[in-house]
Amino acid sequence: MKGRRLKTRRQLRLGKFNLKKAITPSVSTTWAYDVEGYDGDRDRTLIRGYVALMSSLSLDQVRARIDEFWQIMCGKSTGRLEELYSSSAQLLTGKARRPEAATVALARRARQIAAPGTHSEAELGLVDIELPEPWVAIASYTYRFHHTRPGGDATVQQRHTLFGRATQIFHLDESGALRIVHEHLSAATNPHKG
Repeated sequence: MKGRRLKTRRQLRLGKFNLKKAITPSVSTTWAYDVEGYDGDRDRTLIRGYVALMSSLSLDQVRARIDEFWQIMCGKSTGRLEELYSSSAQLLTGKARRPEAATVALARRARQIAAPGTHSEAELGLVDIELPEPWVAIASYTYRFHHTRPGGDATVQQRHTLFGRATQIFHLDESGALRIVHEHLSAATNPHKG
């Protein structure tokens, strides 16, 4: 199997490697990775040491980042949305049919936020935050969002998201900044009507 290219996330992290199957005289079979630049247990120790040096996320850090996101979305902060996202982030918004790069969605949002005469308000529901790794957080919550802006013909355009749902995945990057790497915002109908 030497030279076979595997399409896995592990390959992306470890770089080019060859998988060798070593068959011993006994019944057992072992797999060994011949990874370019990999030095066995020494590298594992270094990786553990690197992870230990990274600061761990707290629920308060994630909640503060979510609050900052909505402050910017409502035009109540001078912060920039771009600073909250990873350069490789993927976003799914309510009307999107597929994920789009953060740069595209953020450019659209920035135009909407900065438009003269706009007014936005957000109300968040219960925020559920999971920390599956010390540097990763998954936040899920409901929200209400009201956005008003002047229309082209002297009318007022209003958008009311009464039953919004959000899932945001955060990652603590190498510089220690908490960034959104994936976001899914959607709207649902009233769950109490039936």
